[in-house]
Amino acid sequence: MKERSGPDLLMLLESELQPSQGCTEPAAIAFTAALARKQAPEEAIRDVQIYASRNVIKNAYSVAIGGTGKKGIEAAAALGLCIAHPEAKLQILSYACEEHISAAEKLAGSGMIKVHLADTPELLYIEVHLQTEHSFIKVIVSGHHTNVTSIEANGITLFSNSERDSKGESIDNPVAVSLEAIWQYISEADINDLRIIKEAIRLNSSLAAEGSNKAFGLNVGKLSSQCNAVEDSGNNYINYTISLTASACDARMGGSVLSAMSNSGSGNQGITSTVPVVAVGELLGKNEDEIIRAVGLSNLVTIYIKSQFGRLSAFCGVTVASIGAACGIARLQGGTLETLKAIIQNMIGTSTGMLCDGAKAGCALKVASCTYAAIQATNLALRGVEIQATDGIIESKVEDSIRNFCTLAKEAGSKADELILSMMLQKTLVH
Repeated sequence: MKERSGPDLLMLLESELQPSQGCTEPAAIAFTAALARKQAPEEAIRDVQIYASRNVIKNAYSVAIGGTGKKGIEAAAALGLCIAHPEAKLQILSYACEEHISAAEKLAGSGMIKVHLADTPELLYIEVHLQTEHSFIKVIVSGHHTNVTSIEANGITLFSNSERDSKGESIDNPVAVSLEAIWQYISEADINDLRIIKEAIRLNSSLAAEGSNKAFGLNVGKLSSQCNAVEDSGNNYINYTISLTASACDARMGGSVLSAMSNSGSGNQGITSTVPVVAVGELLGKNEDEIIRAVGLSNLVTIYIKSQFGRLSAFCGVTVASIGAACGIARLQGGTLETLKAIIQNMIGTSTGMLCDGAKAGCALKVASCTYAAIQATNLALRGVEIQATDGIIESKVEDSIRNFCTLAKEAGSKADELILSMMLQKTLVH
């Protein structure tokens, strides 16, 4: 497999960094439903059946849908059907107005929308069956959040695409690149080519400000900030970085209408790949170009590891994004390529095994924990401390440690996912 060059890495960044309003799984459900509705826009809806993979159900089960005050798969599907603007892709929920929200609430409350666990090996799979007055529509999205693989109307195939990614750029298979190539590209890239990174900084920093100034979810970031006065030195810089990153997650998972720049299909991964690096860069007085390159490094390392880890998993994807963040922070502090390798070893030795029990307000706690781990791993590596290859799943070569880390996520995750979703669905909820 030929290793990717600079232009390929830029294409990869532009493919895997996508704006998304709210959590990506409810947005993907809304997108799929909207695409079904577009095939029969004027006809009265009679019945809607949603078939989704375990990971999609897990991540859409209890997270807030931005700007609507609603939660759940039925609400996401109803909003998609009412908005009916699939061209917006993962930004579709940003189009919701009061009229859409009211109509969606009525539709979701009618009992016409039913949710089922899809019988599929796909980790990311959504199938919508829409029965209208005169039509039966079936739409399938799989592989990643907006990858449409099939559209049928009244038994006639309108569109079929068996490819995992119609753009030709995907992380559904390991990305053919090395840490050396990533480091070299970020060091030499024309800063004007990294516009997607500048936009990621803008979007995710806006979410961090939103979460810092308003109450969302568990208010992890805001309360963390209040616990200690923010200063530019000592432990308070750690607290500041954690607080700002968790605040962005609070806002995103708590219903903010602002968009995040996602990484590899996850807004929280995008936030964690971006906000800690920006926070440290600003505290260190780095210029915009230096911060952009560090954030670019963080996001590319995240994509590189996520391509082996899997787009969805039983393990928390923020553990991957925080590895990227640690690498970006190290670059800002004068770290070398060898420092990065030590950081990745330290991070794999720290955060491996954090479970993903669905998208929710509590994700901000995991983001905060992983941000702390990133700063700790960086501080140790910059002082020559690296976890030894005799420890656990750590190997002598960082690439082999990454392989072990990602193998656990893929091969040990199936049963864990089954148990997690079973526990979530069997809970007795008290409102």
